Amino acid sequence: MKREDLIIRTGIALSIIGAIASITAIISNGKEVVEVTSHPVMVHERDIETEVFGMDPETEFVPAVYTGGLVISPEEDYYNSIELMAKCVEAEAGNQDLLGKRMVVDVILNRMHDSSGEWPDTIVDVITQPYQFSTYWNGAIDRVGKISEETWEAIYIELEEITYPDIYYFTNGGFHKYGTPWKKVGDHYFNKK
Repeated sequence: MKREDLIIRTGIALSIIGAIASITAIISNGKEVVEVTSHPVMVHERDIETEVFGMDPETEFVPAVYTGGLVISPEEDYYNSIELMAKCVEAEAGNQDLLGKRMVVDVILNRMHDSSGEWPDTIVDVITQPYQFSTYWNGAIDRVGKISEETWEAIYIELEEITYPDIYYFTNGGFHKYGTPWKKVGDHYFNKK
């Protein structure tokens, strides 16, 4: 495939709620057209891969995530989602002890792993789901400076094994109206599903 055969056009539309970018790219290689949005999509088209990565499609194959014309490897996508989770935990529970931070991590991971269809199945989508994590929607997550070592430790511990697999909700000042009230830890009230 020649470079001139690969056409990438990107259009960006900003939504009013939370100024979330919705990015769409049209990729055409002369054989098929793939429309890609800001939700990461795995593309395994060998001709596109050859052009973008300079790889031989007969001997090398590395899947990539295309978002708005940008190429992000699966590893970069994973680490970006972990960083977002760290910022969310710091914003939500930065003033809590290690246990409080771990429990917030568990809420995120439990929702991601839940098969009921009530929550999305990625860390990013769980955190950015409308009206779920107030620190994302009120911009506090963007004001997080340095992420504490304790927050990173909480994430590491819970990625190894979720300590509290039944908690799905937490709030300040009282138990959440959803789920079954369970336990107060620090300033947060946690509810089971």
